[in-house]
Amino acid sequence: MRQAGLLRESQGAWIVPLEAYQMPPALILKKDEATLYLTRDIAAAEYRHERWPFAKMIYVVGAPQNSTSNSCLKSWKLMGYEWSKLLVHVDFGHVLGMSTRRGEVVFFTGCD
Repeated sequence: MRQAGLLRESQGAWIVPLEAYQMPPALILKKDEATLYLTRDIAAAEYRHERWPFAKMIYVVGAPQNSTSNSCLKSWKLMGYEWSKLLVHVDFGHVLGMSTRRGEVVFFTGCD
């Protein structure tokens, strides 16, 4: 992202400004240089494409993650990755009572 000239410093953190696309800035590194889910998602897609070239990659995530998913998709495109057009985000709504951060998961069972 630095090589592509996308990163900007903001209050000690590093962001990709996305206001031109009517989106909030994508926070890439916090002030203490810690990464976020967005940072790791960007790196993971690069790795996956290099390791297992895909025809399409579908991200199925909850609706509360729409902003992060949209920031990822836009960041990959701005980085110039041709394969970014192969990435798709599908939100499945929100699962009540689930928080992976707190270790609260909901297991889905088969349909009858």
